Amino acid sequence: DYWERRTYGPSAHLLYLGVEGELPELAHHTLALPTDWDPHFAAIFDDPAWPTGETEPVVYVNVPSRTDPSVAPDGHEAVVTLVPLAPGLDDTPDRRAALRERVLDAVDSRAGVDLRDRIVAEESACVSEFAARFDQPGGSALGLA
Repeated sequence: DYWERRTYGPSAHLLYLGVEGELPELAHHTLALPTDWDPHFAAIFDDPAWPTGETEPVVYVNVPSRTDPSVAPDGHEAVVTLVPLAPGLDDTPDRRAALRERVLDAVDSRAGVDLRDRIVAEESACVSEFAARFDQPGGSALGLA
């Protein structure tokens, strides 16, 4: 059908985290980039796949509480991570859990912040939410490319 033949923008894996303590190491916007990001972008645009194995995920980190303290309780930070993904990927709990671990590893190794033991609240969204909640074909986060 017409819509299935269209090209869609990337989807995304999002983590919404409530974190105990302040995070002075992170700015409002932080990019936790791998040394070689080409394999991840190839997994989005050329050969759709989850960033697994040697494909290190590109991670954007947003800490809105750095500029608006009202979005988190005193002594806590609100953190959002975003990993771009190819639309149409099979979004399973196991794949999400594996990517979550890789995201937390990336924030630790690339931005110098280990969030794991400080997470007090957590939600996630991924391909299936963009498809179901926003009726986006393939779970695109951005719609038509």
